Amino acid sequence: MPTEVPDSPLWRSTGARREDLVRTRLVRAGTSRIIVVDRRDAPADVDDADLALRLFGRDSVGDGLGGDHYQLNKLAIWRPTASGGFEFTFFNLAPGSRRVSRGAECGHAAVAVALVAGPDRGPGESGTPIRVRNVDTGQILDVSPRTGPEDPFGARLARVIHDPPVVAARGVELAMPPDSAKGIRWEVVPAGNLFALVPGVDTCEDGDVRETIQSMTLEWARTAAVPKARKEFVRTISHDVRWLDDAQARVEAVCHNGAERHNSLPVSGSAALCNQLAIDRMLGSDFAMPGDPEEVDFEFDVRSISGGEIVRVHARRRSGSWRIESTSCNTHARLLIEGTAFLSR
Repeated sequence: MPTEVPDSPLWRSTGARREDLVRTRLVRAGTSRIIVVDRRDAPADVDDADLALRLFGRDSVGDGLGGDHYQLNKLAIWRPTASGGFEFTFFNLAPGSRRVSRGAECGHAAVAVALVAGPDRGPGESGTPIRVRNVDTGQILDVSPRTGPEDPFGARLARVIHDPPVVAARGVELAMPPDSAKGIRWEVVPAGNLFALVPGVDTCEDGDVRETIQSMTLEWARTAAVPKARKEFVRTISHDVRWLDDAQARVEAVCHNGAERHNSLPVSGSAALCNQLAIDRMLGSDFAMPGDPEEVDFEFDVRSISGGEIVRVHARRRSGSWRIESTSCNTHARLLIEGTAFLSR
């Protein structure tokens, strides 16, 4: 059996220089696989975007740590902050286009950063939520392990902190063209990504319908000068909701990114959907909580193809208007691999 194969990636890696190496963790969070890198461990003369491409594989998916689905092509590069928390830049790679995008929302990446970076915190902080901020979107998550404070496995509670709070207002409503027999209407919610919230859980299984919804959503976003009005940031979430009482509901939902069906409902998607369902409920003429409280906690039992989760939305009334202050959901995360990665050249 030959021991040296000069044309193989392994052979080329054995001649790697020190600047071609980076300490890397691979984390499973939800149904995403995320490469997590401490920026202090990466070569200083390699910028973040090039580092992302070299980790994913510069020439092909098979030349790096990337996979054949966008949920397997995620990278979070994190740094500690002066306040004792952490911040990260998020990159995603589309295997077909080989285009690396930066700036999307990804709650599971924040959970992965919290899992890896948590032990970096100072003494006395163990057991308290780990605050993680997405540099590009500003989304803040407080992540708490459901077991031990430094457990590299198991469930995490991800609490999205809305700062400033989300003011209760209807989303922008779009509709299929008048000559369409579909009669489909949906709400658009810019929340880090662009979410098209489409009634009817099976609606977006029709590829032509899904493509039309995504195209119209993108056209509206560009006309309205919405930040990051690009195709890679558009998500469709088709859903059914059944209210059990004024503040509890069961939801079935499916998320698509372009033509690809998401293997789970993303944290940011769960938050966008449940926030808007809560807002629509609060603004409805039949919404009447006993005692006319100043605070309401909504609970959604959300079902997707990966299973179920409980999403909680906390709303408070200020000066007569409802505002959503936080959205919480459970997710699972575990450390898969820890070691040194050889960057492609």
